[in-house]
Amino acid sequence: MFQQMKYFIAVVDEHSFTRAAEKCNISQSAISQQIKELNQTVGTPLLKRQGRSFELTPAGNYFYRQAKTMVSQIEQVLKNTRQIADNEQEEYVSSFVKLS
Repeated sequence: MFQQMKYFIAVVDEHSFTRAAEKCNISQSAISQQIKELNQTVGTPLLKRQGRSFELTPAGNYFYRQAKTMVSQIEQVLKNTRQIADNEQEEYVSSFVKLS
């Protein structure tokens, strides 16, 4: 669902499924399918399509704002975790070198 949230945010930010797909390095049909699955998971449509364009439903607007916050927080957690792991690795290598 995390990846689907990122795709949804990209679609809204880019105002286009095609541009969002390019930005996310996947096909337009794949991003459309992921948004369809996200709608099913959430249990309500998040976008209202109008021909080639779309608008956010009220639920979609709420989901978008919450998803942006959550994705940002998760990405920060992942970044911090990697930094901690890198620091641990550097400390381990440094202590091993000192013992040699």
